[in-house]
Amino acid sequence: MLLTGSLIFVEQSGYNTLLSDTLRPFVHYVPFYSHWPEELVDVYQWAKAHPAQAKAIAAAGQAWAQRFLSDAALDCRWHLLLREYTQLLRFDPNAVEFEVGRNATHKE
Repeated sequence: MLLTGSLIFVEQSGYNTLLSDTLRPFVHYVPFYSHWPEELVDVYQWAKAHPAQAKAIAAAGQAWAQRFLSDAALDCRWHLLLREYTQLLRFDPNAVEFEVGRNATHKE
């Protein structure tokens, strides 16, 4: 949705997504906390009362999406995440012998 250039309202759930560490509230989107339904109405009214800020946030969100949601950027992100993940593994690929069509067996 950020690619559309529209102002985006994002419910703050407390959960992180793949790219949430690079998105900033009131820079790329307008956050709201869904404790009460009126809160979404409040942020919508804020956006209507501050059209210049809302337009700037929408433009920044679109620019962010164009930079971080391209195929090349996502490939790079996954590469970095998988490289960091492999540092946590204790699996030694040299200790296992693989044969096509068979289960792996330990080397003696």
